[in-house]
Amino acid sequence: MTAALLPERGLAQRAGQAAARIELELAAARELAVGAHQQWYELLTALKVDKLRIRGPQAGDEVGITTAGTAQAPVYRVVGQITARNELLLPGGRFSPRDRERLGNWLKKLREGGPRALEGDEKLPFGLRQEQFMEVSRDLGRPIEFETREGKLAEVLGRAGGSLEYRLLVDAAARGALEGAEPVLDEVRGLSTGTALAYLLRPAGLMLQPRPGADGQPEYLVAVADARQSAWPVGWKPQQKESEVLPELFQVLNVELTDVPLDEVLNAISERLKAPILLDRHALLWHDIDVHEVRINLPSKRTSYVQALRRVLAQAKLKYELRLDEQDRPFLWITTQYPVRAAAP
Repeated sequence: MTAALLPERGLAQRAGQAAARIELELAAARELAVGAHQQWYELLTALKVDKLRIRGPQAGDEVGITTAGTAQAPVYRVVGQITARNELLLPGGRFSPRDRERLGNWLKKLREGGPRALEGDEKLPFGLRQEQFMEVSRDLGRPIEFETREGKLAEVLGRAGGSLEYRLLVDAAARGALEGAEPVLDEVRGLSTGTALAYLLRPAGLMLQPRPGADGQPEYLVAVADARQSAWPVGWKPQQKESEVLPELFQVLNVELTDVPLDEVLNAISERLKAPILLDRHALLWHDIDVHEVRINLPSKRTSYVQALRRVLAQAKLKYELRLDEQDRPFLWITTQYPVRAAAP
């Protein structure tokens, strides 16, 4: 990966004193979409950072700020990350390319007040500080390395939790639902632990919640699902175009289907795309949709996978969303066209 280097800018003078300099070094994910480097380069150049380097990731990369220079002319050297979802991670902040104003304010605050001005600047979900959120994301990014289909949910949870760095707790109110849950219907081996657990807990009416522990370290709580509280999501929406995240979706094929069960169609598509398909079983149950009972019919036609998938799902009043797990592995989330709390017209 080539590095983008911005020539140093002349120091501004203010009240007879040199202004603080901000030097950014950004580690960009290897999976980052083509053109994203230039997008961030142009944005940060316009925001007048004093020095900018965008490079590939290296072992030991950590987001942080070191201070150099003098008290009268400090230099703040910032190491950040650009994720495969095209998000910029900086101490105390997470930004998309559309967050020009917020990013400008972050730079202004650092330039005028130093690193301490950023402390507590932005609370991320679950009450975590940014470095905690990043640690949790890395921890939950560990892949599931065992088979899950037909296993007991409590056993799958315990085995997955045993591979995590931070402790996994079960709320007392959730224990009954966990022990009484139906056997796991899906194989999620290979998916990241965060996405997999969020997915497997959902049909049992449970959710996964990272939170700060009493000792200051993050921990995970399995609790009864509550719409008023944040739950770790079943994957993340990518910033890139679908054609960049999963180009196989746009491959063309000849298709003809006659009275084929929907689950068989989805399994075949998943194998062809080499991408998992996860069913929103909670929503399917709410709307009384059985993917084995729904029969799919498509006349002979040459089309793309994405168009065929949309037509197939429409016959069951379903839709797909392309998502990424914590490893940035793409998968398809199949859910209903209508929300769980709203009846279809």
